[in-house]
Amino acid sequence: MIPEEYKKMVLALPDEFFAGWEWKYGDAFLLKENSGWNVYHIGEYLLENGKIGFENVWDGDFVYEDHEIKPSPNQEQLQELILKIKKEREASDSYEDVWNLSDFHEFIDTHNIEWMHLKSLNCMWLEYLMDFKYNKKWDGEKWI
Repeated sequence: MIPEEYKKMVLALPDEFFAGWEWKYGDAFLLKENSGWNVYHIGEYLLENGKIGFENVWDGDFVYEDHEIKPSPNQEQLQELILKIKKEREASDSYEDVWNLSDFHEFIDTHNIEWMHLKSLNCMWLEYLMDFKYNKKWDGEKWI
C-alpha cells in the first residue's frame, strides 16, 4: 500500500526524473486506469519496453498494451539515486560509497518536515532527493 500523498508526489515528478529508469522484478509502479492511479508490482504483471503485459485468457499468451505508467520508487531506490548523484557531483577517488544519514536528518530538521507520524519515510526521502537534485520543494500539490 502506497500512501496517497506519496502517490501524488510521484505523479507530479518531472518526466526527466525517470530518464534511464531500470526496472527490476518486484518494483512498484502506478498504472492509470479508469478508477484512477493504482499500484501494481512487476511480477503481478509483465513489463516490456514501457508496456504492461496482460495474460490473454483464451490462449495464455501475454499481450502488451500501452498504458500510462510511472515507477513508484521505494526508500532504497531513492537512496541509491541520491548516492548516484553525489558520486557524479563529487567525482573524486576519495568518495566513499557509504550513505550518510546525518545529511538526511539535517535536511529534515532544516526544512521543518514533520516526522513519521505525519509523513511516510518514502515521502521524506523523495523530498530530500528533489531538493538535492532539482532544488524543488513539495507544497502539498506540486513541486515548486
